Amino acid sequence: MLPKPLDLTKQLITPFITQGSHVVDATVGNGHDTLFLLESLESVGGGTLTGVDLQAEAISATRERLEAISSTSTINLIQQCHSEIDYTELSPPTVIMFNLGYLPKFDKTVITQPHTSLLAIQKACQHLAVGGVISIMGYLGHEGGSEECTLIETHLKTLSRKNYRVLTYQYLNAPNTPPYLILVEKVS
Repeated sequence: MLPKPLDLTKQLITPFITQGSHVVDATVGNGHDTLFLLESLESVGGGTLTGVDLQAEAISATRERLEAISSTSTINLIQQCHSEIDYTELSPPTVIMFNLGYLPKFDKTVITQPHTSLLAIQKACQHLAVGGVISIMGYLGHEGGSEECTLIETHLKTLSRKNYRVLTYQYLNAPNTPPYLILVEKVS
């Protein structure tokens, strides 16, 4: 059976997380991906986790979720737009995760925006460690989601194959426009 896009994401990015890695969840939401990243770091001996979200509720929910795990890793949770991450203050990340759209169970009118998401992904590509990976879960089913994903894909198609490998994984015949995965690997 083919895995769901989010399950495949986790399978594919886990090998990029090694002891001492810096990983970033650029859209923490309710903290599920952030927890996955922290557990992955802990399984290899620890590292640094940075989590970012614009909404205070997301940071609070994520902090609460992470408190349930004993950690040796350095954890930084920052309330700001994902386009404002200052990667120059951080060691180059080996994994950066984006889960676009809205915060489930909260105000569905507060969504990631096409131009700030594009800027965030451009910065992520620039500052990603060589040999690192960016995962982007794109959502087409909410207002603005299709525009956001199209803008991001258009940009990613322009990246040099010499420096980046970009792929997508999505169901073409599923109802209700399910999320899909975009992966970007920095090879040089």
